[in-house]
Amino acid sequence: MPAASSTVELDLRKQSHGDAVERAELALNVVLDGDRVVVKRRSVGAPSQRDTWVRLTAQRLETFWRAGLE
Repeated sequence: MPAASSTVELDLRKQSHGDAVERAELALNVVLDGDRVVVKRRSVGAPSQRDTWVRLTAQRLETFWRAGLE
């Protein structure tokens, strides 16, 4: 996915996010329940096989660099 600029709409309900979910599964060594995924405008969440919840949040690069990691 190309870097978001201030002119590009950031809405995960309208954009593909499957690649980010796959990367998160690999990085966290979990399997997410694809039937129970919750997609909101700027986040995607799902329960894992470990009985934990995984949430991915999207934000613009300029916001990320200004605020840093939470």
